[in-house]
Amino acid sequence: MTNAYVMKEAQAGSSIHDLLRRSRDERKQALKANNVGDVSEYPESLGNWVFVETLPKPNKGERYPKTPLSKLISSDDRFGAFSFAEVEDWIRAHEENILSATGLTKDQAEVRLLPAVSYNLFANRFGWGATESNEWVGTRGIDKSSGREFGFAMGHRAHGGAGAMVRRNTHERSPDTGFRLAIYLKSEVPLADDSKKENDKRA
Repeated sequence: MTNAYVMKEAQAGSSIHDLLRRSRDERKQALKANNVGDVSEYPESLGNWVFVETLPKPNKGERYPKTPLSKLISSDDRFGAFSFAEVEDWIRAHEENILSATGLTKDQAEVRLLPAVSYNLFANRFGWGATESNEWVGTRGIDKSSGREFGFAMGHRAHGGAGAMVRRNTHERSPDTGFRLAIYLKSEVPLADDSKKENDKRA
């Protein structure tokens, strides 16, 4: 199970940096303050935390809003500029800069596309399935007949919305397909109350 925390784009760095120093109860209040919804909907778990870009998903032909993280993208827009493979290459090339901008290191976290199941959860909550466009997700497959790898894009209203999936060649660019980033904290990164428990044990 992954604990969800939404990045406020204007304060992504301070939000993530601050979260690492909060107690469990304080983190719950942070979830509530960030409009994630009723915190009772999110069960306690030992899973990792994920920080997700929540910028609106535009229709094809429109542009994504500019955010501090999007300034790192070398294109004027996310639509049609990247194939599945190019997004993954771009993430690997810029991961350190992205994490640095949010006050984290590669030892603490990694940048990924949301996998299909997680994307569906967030898309339903934030209405990403209401627009006529797709976004790449971090789920891939293999064509049984050709043996070629393909990527998935999700979220087009005309195809079924939040849960709709289309498969594409990993090197195919599409003018209706963009992407959003997610930062996953690694499990060994201690949160505030976890650190306190460890210190209490040692004492």
